[in-house]
Amino acid sequence: MLWEEGVVSLDPVDDYNAAEHEELLKLYTGDYLGDYEYLWAESERQRLRNLSLQHATELADYYTVKDNITKAVNTYQRIVELHPYHEPGYLALMEFYNRLGELSFVQEQYEKLRSLLWRDLKLTPSAKVERWYANWKRLYT
Repeated sequence: MLWEEGVVSLDPVDDYNAAEHEELLKLYTGDYLGDYEYLWAESERQRLRNLSLQHATELADYYTVKDNITKAVNTYQRIVELHPYHEPGYLALMEFYNRLGELSFVQEQYEKLRSLLWRDLKLTPSAKVERWYANWKRLYT
């Protein structure tokens, strides 16, 4: 699999290979045999899902450290698109949108996470997300 070979063979994200990492992120389009419910494929599906999340998170962290907010936001958007229950991705987006002054986007990310978790899993966001959002609401509403 070209995507997996690239992810494992590339050095950690840096100024020289970030574009290659971005291209690899684009190549991951979803779960292995995602259109089929083959029980025998589940462990491989989960392994590749974890690898993709790790890879995307490393790229997002790199852009965060570089203070490249646009690319960090784009990467976190991709993370929550591919891994819709990944709360740290939503929290990172809320924090970035807050920094950018995009307050309606903060609200949108929170509501998206809250309704998804409740609809699909009958869960509420973690205490960490709820605390951050409550503090944010006190300041901005």
